Amino acid sequence: MIKIFPLDKNINQKERLIGISFDTFVYRLYGLSDMFLFGNTIDVFSYFDCKYDLRNFQDYKINMDSQREFSKENICEVYLMTEFLKRKGECISWTLSHSLEIFKNRFIIVDGSTLDFFWPKYSFIEDRWLDFKSEVNSKELTFSKWMRIYTSNYEINEDILDFKLK
Repeated sequence: MIKIFPLDKNINQKERLIGISFDTFVYRLYGLSDMFLFGNTIDVFSYFDCKYDLRNFQDYKINMDSQREFSKENICEVYLMTEFLKRKGECISWTLSHSLEIFKNRFIIVDGSTLDFFWPKYSFIEDRWLDFKSEVNSKELTFSKWMRIYTSNYEINEDILDFKLK
């Protein structure tokens, strides 16, 4: 896949990184799942080589007003990617269009089912986020969605990030 989707020469990275759809959500800005990352060793190391997050999370209340505000909390997977992007010279804009452009330009997303990935940590439901009636915050970025983003055939609605989360 890295050979089929070569990296643009203007990107400060050796090759694309391959991430997994499982826990990579379309509307969690800059939120690549940290459970699986494949690529050139230098790029993988660079992705995870960030400073410790030294914020005090005791009595911390996460802002769940909207998906955008939740992403801007910059915790967990979002923290890893935004720190990686900053080191690569990217300016974080907290927009859906920029987040998806990052996925388009720097990553490839493969489906967990393609890898026969099973993660029984919180449940034994194999496709735990596959729900056609679910909220926008649980829509995974699948390979087919990534391909639509890659080919600029994905409609981007920035307003969806500002809907109140339940």
